[in-house]
Amino acid sequence: MRIVAWNVRKASIHSGAWDLLLELDPDIALIQDARAIPDSIRSTYAIAKDQTAFHPGSEHQHLSAILAKGEIGPFQPLPTPTHWLRSALAEWREFFTTRRITLKSGLTLNAMSVYGLADPVPKHHWKEQDTEGIQLPMNRELWATEILWSTLRMMPSLSTEPWIVGGDLNTSVLFDTPKPHGNQLILDRMAEIGLPSIELGNGGESVPTFRSNRGHFVHQLDYLFANSLMRDSLVSCEVYGDPERVFGSRPMLSDHLPIIAEFDIT
Repeated sequence: MRIVAWNVRKASIHSGAWDLLLELDPDIALIQDARAIPDSIRSTYAIAKDQTAFHPGSEHQHLSAILAKGEIGPFQPLPTPTHWLRSALAEWREFFTTRRITLKSGLTLNAMSVYGLADPVPKHHWKEQDTEGIQLPMNRELWATEILWSTLRMMPSLSTEPWIVGGDLNTSVLFDTPKPHGNQLILDRMAEIGLPSIELGNGGESVPTFRSNRGHFVHQLDYLFANSLMRDSLVSCEVYGDPERVFGSRPMLSDHLPIIAEFDIT
């Protein structure tokens, strides 16, 4: 089974990103930041996405989406520990598409495509609330990554069913240099609830996945997380190996590289 996670950078129906995705031929694709999904994808994959009333017109912008060769179940509720966090998650629901998937092989698993914006959670949700234990202690703002962790740690199925979470978190451990801002803590929190990041390279070092507008290619912003029921069958996980095809095209296919994971599910 192949799973791909990719921020396709506002891909329209004419973007070459969709051609590359079809070549990669994933069984499940966790997609972020697509403007529209073409018929070539729709004829191959079942598609799940969410919208909220807070983002008018977002039905044409797939801020997070799941594509699967099989059946995708209905919206999966995301639990939260507080009312104010539920309100924030409801407003940002389209960034946390979560479904139970049954592939054609009969395998059933839970998947989340997450898009962690570079903008913080609006303060009207939390400025008068007790954020201890949720807000990163070294950060004045609250981010989508804290919503992600807060809901996943309450998922009752996290230890009993296969789970895969992937996407663009806008989190890089290099952002913690020279002063820590909590980026490593975000990854540590995920590991503590049983969803460690799947390593993309030897030695556990971060591997670049994002090319900035200035051409800098140093940050890993994209991740795949898997619980033990998925990790036990992991064969490989790597970043797409032809950056020039993605970054060198005119226009660029994306400013992110796909992450490709292979699992031996029998």
